[in-house]
Amino acid sequence: MTLGLDQATELRTLARRCLASERDDRSERGVKPRGNRPHVVTLCAGKEGVGVSTIALQLAICLAEQGRRVVLVDAAMQRADLAYYCGLEPNATIADVLAKRRTLSEVLVPGPAGIRLLPGFWSPGQVCDCSPGAQEHLLHELSCLGERAELILLDVGNGMTQVMQRFWQASDAVLTLFTPQTPTIMDGYAMIKTLHRAAPHSLLGGLVNFAPDQASAERISARVVEACQRFCGLTLSMWSWLPADERIAASAAQREPWRSITREGSTAVNLATLAEELCRGLGFSARTTGGTIFDPPHNLATAAAGDYHDQSSVPIPLAA
Repeated sequence: MTLGLDQATELRTLARRCLASERDDRSERGVKPRGNRPHVVTLCAGKEGVGVSTIALQLAICLAEQGRRVVLVDAAMQRADLAYYCGLEPNATIADVLAKRRTLSEVLVPGPAGIRLLPGFWSPGQVCDCSPGAQEHLLHELSCLGERAELILLDVGNGMTQVMQRFWQASDAVLTLFTPQTPTIMDGYAMIKTLHRAAPHSLLGGLVNFAPDQASAERISARVVEACQRFCGLTLSMWSWLPADERIAASAAQREPWRSITREGSTAVNLATLAEELCRGLGFSARTTGGTIFDPPHNLATAAAGDYHDQSSVPIPLAA
């Protein structure tokens, strides 16, 4: 990718204007105001193994620690892990709500840091009802939580499906996860390109997980942002990154993943700052913790300025 500084500056200005326009448009249309219907945030990836469930849980905890009322929904039908990660053994799951066997209030269970969890369903050989009507019923129940929840985080897993598209359509914000591996970048971009039409007014962002360093994460964000702007006319308003943290994987195996996140280090600080930036994008007030939130178009100039040799710098043919 080769971009001059003038073009990068122009794109950076455009990104800021688009984000401000999105916020103004949301305010004018009265989209899911605080104290009425909760804001819905979808977390997803184009390929498995990116860490969507772990990040969804950690982000929910960060939001709860910042004083937000959070409901975390395990809607990853390929593999539901969140209850396991939290050390819970629920008696009912999202499948019971989708099938109208239980109400949402009956199935929600307490999770770490005060979050409420809607456990997922995953059982080989069994099928969960994810028809449009069932999803609409679930989303309606979530929207009726009122003062009990400000934010609903949907972990929808990976891959482009009609189920995921319907969740995108109900979202106020969508956070797509990537890693430095080329297939996750290409599949994540393809998913954004295909599904963004389902939620044209959603706040879009990305997170590079397992990044070796900030520079590598910035180069990945630069390529995806440029492709989204050039071929889709989309502005991804926020980016962040997380390092490869062995503590997270180790504690997840012990069913206590939230204890691996302390209030020190780039993992904790960047997660907390991402949570705050997300709240700002949705119209909430937020504190500043000093973590790394990229201004994506700025990174286009950064990526063009150096000569890189790691995998994340290899040109990727992101196209229309």
